[in-house]
Amino acid sequence: LYNLSLHGGLTPLPPLLPPTAFTPEPVRRRVAGMKQILLMIAVVALVSDSLVAVETQNPNRLSPEEIKAGFHLLFNGANLDGWKAQSEKNFRVKDGRIIADGTKGRSTMYYVGPKGEASFVNYELRLQVLTRKGANSGIYFRTKWQKSGYPDKFGYEAQIANTHKNRFKTGSIQKIRNITKSPVKDDEWFDYHIIAKGRSITLKLNGKVISEFVEPEDERKRKPTGGLIALQGHDPTVVEFRRIRIKKF
Repeated sequence: LYNLSLHGGLTPLPPLLPPTAFTPEPVRRRVAGMKQILLMIAVVALVSDSLVAVETQNPNRLSPEEIKAGFHLLFNGANLDGWKAQSEKNFRVKDGRIIADGTKGRSTMYYVGPKGEASFVNYELRLQVLTRKGANSGIYFRTKWQKSGYPDKFGYEAQIANTHKNRFKTGSIQKIRNITKSPVKDDEWFDYHIIAKGRSITLKLNGKVISEFVEPEDERKRKPTGGLIALQGHDPTVVEFRRIRIKKF
């Protein structure tokens, strides 16, 4: 840019000052701080999206806290290695989940371990469960293998029945501590924790204690006779399981 002088000459104008030259120092510092905050928010959002993607792709994994506590997985998310079903047609793996399909009849699937020698007596079992309207299933524990039928006379059953007509709902220790209203909903994954330690049994749903039972010294309503864990395929409904992990005491 040039300036036209009265004497007919052109003289260059002084260079324009940058906008920041007119911005007070405190304002510039605030602007810089806001930019840093926005950058941090963007980074946090990116990391959160990445974690959600990992959770979606591979839910069958242990958290750092669970690894430190001594948990290990009973289901790898890819196949049924270590599991033994009464009828293989009732259980399959899809998208990292065990599908217990009762539309093909009744069946039970036991975790026996890679060498068929699994035995759990004192432990905390954690898993996630997904039900649909009217679904019915259960998790047997401190039970033993039987070739057919449900192991109703051996060990315990943690009931799964949110909206099924069965009057004993999810969170019940079947026929011992019975819940008449389910604390969890269909169509939503929920956490089921089973803690068996000595004569004490505790069931938790989404971290909340639902049922507790201490076996009497002189009487056991359903005597524990084994160290197996099993999933029930109850006709004629379908229930899904994932993130099955355990820690021995």
